[in-house]
Amino acid sequence: MTYQRWADLRRMELNDVIARQTVTWIEAQAEARLAFGRNQALAGLVERQGKK
Repeated sequence: MTYQRWADLRRMELNDVIARQTVTWIEAQAEARLAFGRNQALAGLVERQGKK
């Protein structure tokens, strides 16, 4: 009974950690996509300026 209680609490703690890490990962992924898109847009502008 004691072990089961400990295991349940530990599982809840780990699920909380995983949930927070997942949110952080999703936010970082969105920021990376935005930065990549901006970089691509700027590269396109630079390329067009070079052709003039």
